[in-house]
Order: sequence, then structure tokens, then C-alpha cells
Amino acid sequence: MSYVQSYSASVPYSGSVSYGASQSGGTAHYSGSVPVHITIQVNTAPFDGSVDRCNTTIDLLNGAVVAMKAAQCAAISETSQKISNTLINGFFNVVDKEIGQQLVQLDSEVKSSFGLLQGQSKDVDKQRGVMETDYHRIASRYVTLFADLDEECRKRIYALDRPSFALAEKVSGALLGDAAKKDAASAFVAAAEEAVSETQLLVSTLRKKTREVISTLREYITQEGRMGALVASCLFNEKPKDKVTYLLPALWIEKDLLDGTDLAQETVVPACAGADAVAAALRDAFGNGGRGTFVTMEEGEFALLAKEFNALSEARFAGGEAGAETDEKSRRVYQTILALWNGMGVPKTARAGQEEA
Repeated sequence: MSYVQSYSASVPYSGSVSYGASQSGGTAHYSGSVPVHITIQVNTAPFDGSVDRCNTTIDLLNGAVVAMKAAQCAAISETSQKISNTLINGFFNVVDKEIGQQLVQLDSEVKSSFGLLQGQSKDVDKQRGVMETDYHRIASRYVTLFADLDEECRKRIYALDRPSFALAEKVSGALLGDAAKKDAASAFVAAAEEAVSETQLLVSTLRKKTREVISTLREYITQEGRMGALVASCLFNEKPKDKVTYLLPALWIEKDLLDGTDLAQETVVPACAGADAVAAALRDAFGNGGRGTFVTMEEGEFALLAKEFNALSEARFAGGEAGAETDEKSRRVYQTILALWNGMGVPKTARAGQEEA
């Protein structure tokens, strides 16, 4: 786009002129400024035309690039689709052919095995028929033989004791006849007797269970009375004149963490009545920066404590509980524990007993 720019300025000047002697002679000085006005007209039409032509060319190039990119993406997508289809179809064709070959092989094996089984089944059926025929023939022969033997044995036994069999037949006939006549009356009598018997059995069972329950309750009440008497004998119904102080073992632990953060504090109190109050008192005494009240342990008490500590530490480490492979490690742990224990200010008597151990 053409434009016109104007500038205005002034150019100062100064100088001196010497002139000859007229009357007195001398030098004349002069100065001043000359105004300057400059107008610049810039014609940008050729440049603007070249910029427009460049923009048009760039737009055409951009369109060509976009079209080439779209064609390239389409070609890549089409090529990848063809490749993937070829791979998938080839894979499935290979799998299909492999499965088909396996099916044909398995079908032939199944058919051959089925034919073999059919042949073996026919042989088994034929052998079973032969065995059944032999069994029936042999069984019929032995059945006839045993039937003849049974009949011959029955005849001989009957002949040896004929009077007894005759008497038995006569008596059984008479009894069966009398029983048939007495069936109607005996049915009612039997029903009544059965009902009475069932009632008596039920009452007897109830009495037995009631007796067992009463016996159990009596034993329970007797045992409860004995336990109450035993507990009462162990108790003293006395009121203390003054307040009684009970002492509980408590442990306040302050741990120095390896990462350099604040100290970790822990309270260990045995689980019993008042343990929560003891733990709260320990936290109030030590947890808020206080030092609490320390009582020096007597030398005899510390000696007993050292004795128990020595017994536990020796049983755990010095005795080789961990096995032969960790004896060296157990020994180092045991020595470290002893060094920590001796560093706590153990009295000489307790330490002497520990060193002897």
C-alpha cells in the first residue's frame, strides 16, 4: 500500500567575514537557520502485487499438499487394510487347513477305532452267547440232579419219622382251623392291648426324661452352691481404713527413627483394670516434653532383673535356638544386646553376675 511521509527540520548556520580597513576595519559575524521541508512518496504497488501473487501460489501449494496428504493417508489406509486382510485371511486359511487335516486324521482314527470296537463287540456277544448256552446246559443238568437229590432226601426223612410228620400235619390243620375262627375276636383284643402298651411306653419315656432333667438341675444347683461357697471362702469382706495404692508395671518407649524425623513414643501397659488411666498418665508425664519422676531401682531388685534378663537372652540366643547355620548371627546379636544392657548403667553386682553367665 503506497504512502507519503513528510519531514520538517531546520539547518543552522554561522560564520564570520573579515572586511578591509575603511574607517576602522574588522570582522563581521553572522548566524541563522535555514528551514528544510522533505516529502517522501513511497509506491508499494509492485511489492503488494508480488505479495498477492506469492499468497496465491502458497494457497495453491497448500491445497496441493493437503490433497497429497489426503491421498497418501488413503493409500496408507488402503494398503494397511489389504495387508491386514491378507494376514488375517492367510492365518485363518492356514488354521482352517490345519484343523481340517486334523479332523480328517481324527475322523479316520475314530472310524478305525469304532470298526475295531464293533468287531470286538461282536466277538464278545458271540462269546457271551456261547457261555450262556453252556451255563444253561450245565445249570439245567445240576438243577435236575439237585432236585432229584432233594426229593430223595425228603422221602427218606419222611420214611424214617413218619408218625411225627403225621401228628404234625394233624395238629397244624386243627390249629389253623381254630385260628381262622378266632381271628375276628383276637383283632379287637390285640388293638386294645397295643394301645395300652403304647400309652404306658410313652408315659415311661416321659418320666425317665423328667427324672434326668431334675437330676441335671440338682447337680447344677449343687455345683453352683459349691462354687459360691469356694469363692466366698477366698474373699475377705473387709473395708480398708485408708486408700490402698496398687502398682502396675508400665513401660514408656521413645524411639529415634532412622530417617531423622521426630521421635516415636510408645506406651506399654499390661491389660488389666485401670490400664487406660495408667497409659494416659504416662503420656501426660512424658509425651508433652516432661521428664516425669524417676525412682532409682535398688541394687537387689536390679540384680533379680539382670538374672531374668540373662536367663531369657541365653535361652534365646546363646543356647543356639536358631540352629547351626545362624549360630554366628545369634552370637553377634547376643553380644550387641549385652553391650546395650551394660550401657544402661547396670550396677556392678548385676553386671558381675551377667559376665559370669
